[in-house]
Amino acid sequence: MMRGRGGRPMNRTQLRTPFKTVKSHVAKPPFDLIMCENSFPRVNTVNDENFQAALIKRVNDLSPTEIELNNLNTLVVEVQKVFDSLIVSPNNFSGCQIEESRAVGSFKKGTILRGHKTADVVVVLQTLPFQKSIEVLAVRVLDDLKKLQSLPQVEKYFYELNENGFVIKGALGSVRIRIATVPSNYSKLDPNVHLPLKTLENHAAAVKHVRWFEENAQNETIKNTVRLLRDLKLRFEGLGVLSPWMIDLLSFHVIMNNPKKEILTESAAYRRALQLLAAGLFLIGSAGIADPCDNNKWLHNAMPYEQQDLLCLTAQNLIRVLAHGGYIPLLSGKPNIATSATMWQGVVVNSSEKAYEKPIEKESTVEEMEVSAGEI
Repeated sequence: MMRGRGGRPMNRTQLRTPFKTVKSHVAKPPFDLIMCENSFPRVNTVNDENFQAALIKRVNDLSPTEIELNNLNTLVVEVQKVFDSLIVSPNNFSGCQIEESRAVGSFKKGTILRGHKTADVVVVLQTLPFQKSIEVLAVRVLDDLKKLQSLPQVEKYFYELNENGFVIKGALGSVRIRIATVPSNYSKLDPNVHLPLKTLENHAAAVKHVRWFEENAQNETIKNTVRLLRDLKLRFEGLGVLSPWMIDLLSFHVIMNNPKKEILTESAAYRRALQLLAAGLFLIGSAGIADPCDNNKWLHNAMPYEQQDLLCLTAQNLIRVLAHGGYIPLLSGKPNIATSATMWQGVVVNSSEKAYEKPIEKESTVEEMEVSAGEI
């Protein structure tokens, strides 16, 4: 006996849904002359001697002095001694439990700029990152630092709380203490009493970044290029969207990723970085650069379209200036060359215009709202 409404049973072929072809978007890298030089042979050999010399001079101007490095290193070593002692023997300190402390950022990577007397240390807690416990930790670190009596004018050192943790400030410089916690605590966070999850994840990522940099990017040419691009970012507003990690990976990419597997010079890397940014390296639809510390996600995924467009057009303006021999004002700091027309060797270089226009959100009128309400 058959159950149901009866009728002719359907066979397996009839039960199959029709196959639909799903068109998937495949991201592609932008045009890169270095990767296809054989297809586009140069008519004239590029003489980069003067440009290379100017870049090296700029690197020397951007590099910190030995006194600055020694002072900051002394301060970081003493601060980490305090954290090491709290890990090994807390001495009745119950404010929190520390898993590890690690120097991160540009100071640890060796790419810090002259005059930037601030280092960064990530402190990973075993306990939950209560805002109150962070203040207790700051007081204890400062007290133990003064007891060491190994820093000049240590009695004048003080701390300041901030959204990332706290900062120890003194005569030799500053150390920003960035608080993180073990991943098992993420599900227990309360935004009312703990540091935000995003902040904790960013600080944990900083530890991964410095480890990757130490393993892969210890070449001096890469460090020099990082300094040059950071300097360029500080002087041209359109490049401000580039994060320190993006600059690190971009510098590594333009120097190491080439068919000959050779280390490019600073001049070739500098020019290539601007060419790639101008060609749309960090535009939507581009393969961009994958983050080796975040499951190879594209670096520019979270970048708003307006910032992608501004970054691209700024690089286009700068590469035009560089193509006509205008590297001196590019290195010396004239922000107007990225936003206004300039003349180089009789050639007028006009600035690019924005290509992206943010869609205008249509506001619903009262009549449309009444019609919509009547249809419900």
